[in-house]
Amino acid sequence: MSKLSYGGFELNPESEEDDGWTKLDTVVEHLEAGEALSPYLARWLANAIERSNRNADELLRLLQLKERRGRKRYKFTDNNARDIGRYICELEDSGLKPREALNKFENEYYQHFENVVSALEASGLSAGDAMAKAAKQMSPDRPSTTLLKKWRNDFRQAQSEYEALNDYERSKD
Repeated sequence: MSKLSYGGFELNPESEEDDGWTKLDTVVEHLEAGEALSPYLARWLANAIERSNRNADELLRLLQLKERRGRKRYKFTDNNARDIGRYICELEDSGLKPREALNKFENEYYQHFENVVSALEASGLSAGDAMAKAAKQMSPDRPSTTLLKKWRNDFRQAQSEYEALNDYERSKD
């Protein structure tokens, strides 16, 4: 049996935007034709199998064939967590109560999302395409209140540790 190479990198994988079933149909077409899978599809399939830890439900979720339970997940980066946590702390430090700071952030988040959509529409995209592209750039749903509180607390903790380290360094001089 010959060994097929799946290495490489695709700048614009054609199937990246496809749903799970379409991706699997493409995998079947390649396998039936005796062709190698594209690097993107090979990684997608291998990652799903590996990350599922032999859990069938999780495999179906990772293959995008079954919806996740609960609230839809969006990816927020560590930078998002730090920046949003810092901003909420700044709002509280300016005199807002914690709940008021969270509400202000929520309102500004939705306004920013609407501004992104408007800018995309102004660039010539249809309303639907602008909404879809904006949703890829940022989640149309703001982070949960629990997550916002965690980020705020994490930022306060990091800030406290940084200040303690600075105080310690200054005391050594």
